[in-house]
Parts: sequence; structure tokens; C-alpha cells
Amino acid sequence: MPTTSTRDVLVIEDTRLDWRRNEQVLELVSTGDGLLVTKASAALALQLHRGDRLRTAGRTQITSVAQLIAALRAAANAPIEVHVLRDGVQVRLTWAAAAYAPLLPPRAPSPPTSG
Repeated sequence: MPTTSTRDVLVIEDTRLDWRRNEQVLELVSTGDGLLVTKASAALALQLHRGDRLRTAGRTQITSVAQLIAALRAAANAPIEVHVLRDGVQVRLTWAAAAYAPLLPPRAPSPPTSG
């Protein structure tokens, strides 16, 4: 019986986020006025399209990958409203926590406390 495996790849740099899971792909590149979607799979649960510009997440204006990660973490596993500019039109999307969770890098472990 064939088995299927899930392979996740997440690369986060100052100006770029690159995420891949099996056949799904998302790449965001920082620009002066938001994060530009340079690659997006059609079946992506985040409903982003190539050419979209991610402008806000929650109440946070997004101009860098770090700001997006911080806004998603602040949402604390709750749905978050995002605004994108698509073909010159502002579009409001709601991302479920399960959809954006794969974009979050693991948190660094807390340092040990001295007692």
C-alpha cells in the first residue's frame, strides 16, 4: 500500500518568505508597500493569488516578513482578517488559524531559569 508523506519547507529571510508543502507553494517578497505574492498555488487555503500585495494583517500594516509573523503570532491561533491589493482593488480575506499556522516558524525555547 503506498504511503503519502507531508514535506514542509519554510524559509524566512528579512525580505522573503518561502513556504512549500507537497504541491502547495507560497512566496512573499517585501516591497515598500506590502508583501508581494510572487508564487501562490491555486489550492492555497490563504486565498492569495500571484501579484497580490498583502497590506495589513489584523490591525498591523505589513511592510516586512517580520511584521507579518508578529501579527500572525498576536492573533493567538484565532482567525485573522487580512487586506490585500489585487488588481488595484482592496480585498478583505479571513485566514483561519489552521491556514496560517504553517507559516509560523517554531518559537525558540525559553532560556532556563536559575533557582
